[in-house]
Amino acid sequence: DGAAVHVWIEGQHVGTYLTVDGEAVRGRIGFATSFGAMRVIDPTVQRLDRGFEAGHRLPADRYDGLIEPGLDLHDPPELWFNQLVNKPVLGLRPHLAGTLLAWVPLPEHPEEEREYELERCATKASRMAEQAAQMLIDVDAGQAIALAVPDALGEERIAALRAELVGRYPGEATVVAYPWRGEVSEDLEAMPAAMRSWLCFVDSAGILRHAERFYSFTDRLPEGLDHWITVFRDHDGEH
Repeated sequence: DGAAVHVWIEGQHVGTYLTVDGEAVRGRIGFATSFGAMRVIDPTVQRLDRGFEAGHRLPADRYDGLIEPGLDLHDPPELWFNQLVNKPVLGLRPHLAGTLLAWVPLPEHPEEEREYELERCATKASRMAEQAAQMLIDVDAGQAIALAVPDALGEERIAALRAELVGRYPGEATVVAYPWRGEVSEDLEAMPAAMRSWLCFVDSAGILRHAERFYSFTDRLPEGLDHWITVFRDHDGEH
């Protein structure tokens, strides 16, 4: 799975191995025991990261549903984002030094207040983009920055946000539109995590390494995010 190796024994998940810097796992897979003897019957190894690199999830029958899906920007998740750490992020092109991802929610609203809430969401997205960009600029980071916004904002607002972000941040910057399906309360109850603002770090292999709530008063990189920014600082070729 690129930056992770998942291990199952007799259909039970027993552990996941991750490299310290988030790079792909290389080497050979073997078996060892500190005492006694064991017999390994029909071991199988399957590489899954090729599909993630292509930006789509592998068909379930390729891995028998053993790997839970990660953060899919084309399908807002039901789980809290910090429950998706060390899982793939789909719908976002990986950057060599990693990506700071800011997730902008659209709150529930009555139909008669739709335009008002869309304008509020666009304003919030602009503010979050400014905060996130300044955080990276303040530490002279070389990471990319991505702003995830609901597609309900419309092409015009999204284009304006993209131009604003590109003009504000000197590095690679992009805006990703995710499908908004929260027009009725039942839909919103099924995706509570997407109703919150999140700040995440996605590594060069497209794996979510850190996720935490993003608040308006946040003016510097949180400790957990700063750690991953530092780990991947040398990967951009400029530091």
